[in-house]
Amino acid sequence: MYQAIELYGSAVKNISAAQLPLRASPTFVYCSTAECYQSFGGGNERAISYPFLGTVIAPESWQRHITQHELVHWFQFYEIGPVSTMMKPEWFREGMAYVYSNAPESDIPEHYLPMMVKYDEWHSDKSWSEVVQDAGDL
Repeated sequence: MYQAIELYGSAVKNISAAQLPLRASPTFVYCSTAECYQSFGGGNERAISYPFLGTVIAPESWQRHITQHELVHWFQFYEIGPVSTMMKPEWFREGMAYVYSNAPESDIPEHYLPMMVKYDEWHSDKSWSEVVQDAGDL
């Protein structure tokens, strides 16, 4: 339990240090067994976020960068809206989440690397309010 509390706290701290504004603290469940993860509807992914409900982390995914990745999705849900977020291009949704996850490159699926570059180029010098506003045009 203490490991999960530490992972969540350090991920929130890192996201805040990146100046990514989180308006709330979503509920995260860290499953220690596959049965737990599956009981929340989890499958082969490493974590899953349910808008309005929370995030469930698979037992093998108790890593800070995975928690940070999911916190970025929560930023998207809060600021852009959950349905609108899911309708945005994958390069935006996942590119942003991987850019701010601080995941080691060896742990990022190769097909997401160009999405990170595209997101970085799109974000460029935008403020967070400009990112949210401009996301409406995607």
